Order: sequence, then C-alpha cells, then structure tokens
Amino acid sequence: MGVNRAIRQVHRWTSIIFAAIVVAIFAMLGMGQQPVEWVYYLPLPPLAVLLVTGLYMFALPYLGKRRDAVAAE
Repeated sequence: MGVNRAIRQVHRWTSIIFAAIVVAIFAMLGMGQQPVEWVYYLPLPPLAVLLVTGLYMFALPYLGKRRDAVAAE
C-alpha cells in the first residue's frame, strides 16, 4: 500500500471515529445527562489527525505540479 493510500485510509477512519464521538456527546446531552468535563476533549485527538492528513491531501496536487515543473526544466 502506498503512502498516499495509507494516509487516505487513516483520514477516512479517523473521520468516522470523530463523527461517532461527536454524535455520542450530543446524544448524552439530548438524554439530559451532563457528561464529565473531560468528555468534551475526546474529539480533539482525532481532529488533530484529520487536520494533518487533510492538509497533506490538500497540498498533494500542488506538490505534484511543482515536481513536474522542475522535471521539465
């Protein structure tokens, strides 16, 4: 498996985990339960992974064009 494909897989699975955590927090609030304070910090680690992998995938096309331009010279 290539690096790009692995990063895309990590991004997909992390987004599922992030969404599940956020839905669980809203469900707890909807049922009238007040979760402990640290529960609100649970989405932050997956969000950090999503930020890094998302920025990498965003920059990928621009980095490819730069390599192509340098190779053509």
